[in-house]
Amino acid sequence: MSSKPRIIVPDSFYLVTSYGASGQTLFPNDQLKAFFLKELVITLYKFSFQCFGWSIVNDNYHLIIKSSNSSISKFMQRINSVYAKKYNRLHNKNGVVFNKRFSSVVIQKETCLAELIRYVHLNPIRSKVCSTKELDNYKWCGHRAIVKNSPDNILNLKEVLDLFGTADPILKYQEFMGTYEESKTISQIIAVKKGLQNRSDPSYWVIGDETFTQKTLEQDQCGKARILRYIKEGVSLDDMLVKITSCIFFDKEHIHRQGRLNELSTARQMFAIVGHCHFEFKHTDIAKFLKISCSAVSKMISRSGRILGMEILKDQICS
Repeated sequence: MSSKPRIIVPDSFYLVTSYGASGQTLFPNDQLKAFFLKELVITLYKFSFQCFGWSIVNDNYHLIIKSSNSSISKFMQRINSVYAKKYNRLHNKNGVVFNKRFSSVVIQKETCLAELIRYVHLNPIRSKVCSTKELDNYKWCGHRAIVKNSPDNILNLKEVLDLFGTADPILKYQEFMGTYEESKTISQIIAVKKGLQNRSDPSYWVIGDETFTQKTLEQDQCGKARILRYIKEGVSLDDMLVKITSCIFFDKEHIHRQGRLNELSTARQMFAIVGHCHFEFKHTDIAKFLKISCSAVSKMISRSGRILGMEILKDQICS
């Protein structure tokens, strides 16, 4: 069966979950839990994401995050890959750490964000790693930061509390936590996590009212339907090379040579900059063409300001 496509919509709330492979303990000790949280903070900052709820238990973690313009897949790829490498290194093994792909669903703030924060923060109780009385002091969950009004560098504490009004929001949050029941929203989330729903059902991807669901799916399709510029304009990497070398008066056969010659360095950097930033070729395609690494391509692009008259050259190449 093919993988479920991700919903990619900027500035959206997601519930994401990941489990250990084959039922193995994903977080066998506090050291790895602390490492995961440190990397979570770094990844949130790196991608300009925000966190509205989180919990860690022995075999899984749950997050409620608000995305930026970056893809949820890139965010999760970074944090899961970093954690998997650390886990394998500590256990002296090479193998799969996470169970298949992470589960994700877009959620509507107005109708179910507060309910799903409660669902995530009650996960330690459902998983039987702590009791109801112990939850306030369970340090591997965002609940403690809220009830103690103590920022944990992970939660967007102010906006979470804003969901519960201006008059004693912490008390209202605590009261809300005590009224949990398995609603339609929770039933949908459980079905999504277990992969029980038909993929033609919109609730497989989005949890919210009908208007929100339709708008989210339309935004997602518009993003996926976007045609890359090099496809739309019929430009190949070979075409681009001819244009660049004619502007810089450089033999195109020398583009693969390593060296610090002024013309060679400029030609290769212009190729990377124009190819990625204007025509939207992937770093991997440019790297393969130039016979260099993706990191080398990234460095070329980051050094674009060093090229004398770069904007004039770009205008000539892209016209």
